[in-house]
Amino acid sequence: MLTAVNAALTTPPKENDLDPNVRGSNFSAMTQVYVSVTGLKLNAFWHAPRFWRMAGAAMAAARTAEGNISAGARTIGGVHHTLSVWVSRDAMLAFFHAPVHARAIKAFPDIAMGKTLGFHADAAPDWDSAVARWHADARTYAQPGT
Repeated sequence: MLTAVNAALTTPPKENDLDPNVRGSNFSAMTQVYVSVTGLKLNAFWHAPRFWRMAGAAMAAARTAEGNISAGARTIGGVHHTLSVWVSRDAMLAFFHAPVHARAIKAFPDIAMGKTLGFHADAAPDWDSAVARWHADARTYAQPGT
C-alpha cells in the first residue's frame, strides 16, 4: 500500500501534461487557470500512515479529475505541499467535494494543521513561486461549516 501511495505522491506530472493534444483539453484557448496550493503539517508523527494513505488517494484522484491540468506534491521545510492547476475554479471545487477528497477533509482536523491558497493565474506557476505566494497569502484552513 505504501508503495502505491508513494508513487502517487512522488511521480511528477509528465513533461507534456500541459499539451492540449495529450490531455485532450483546450488549454491553449484558455485565458487563465485556477491554482490551488496547500501546505499541511502533521499534528504528531503517528498520524503519518493515515495522512499518506489519504493523501495518496486524493492525489491519484486529482490527477485524473475532470478539469485537472496538473497536480503534484512535495515536502518543503517539513510542510507537505500540494500544487494543482485546473481549467477553472469550478473544476477544482468539483474535485474538492468529491468523495475521496471529502474523506480527507473530514479527517484533517484530527491529523494536521495547515493553510490553503487558491488564485487565478495566466499560467501554471513553478513550485518556487507557488510556495512563495502560499507563504505570503495563504489562509489557515478551516473545515467547511466551522
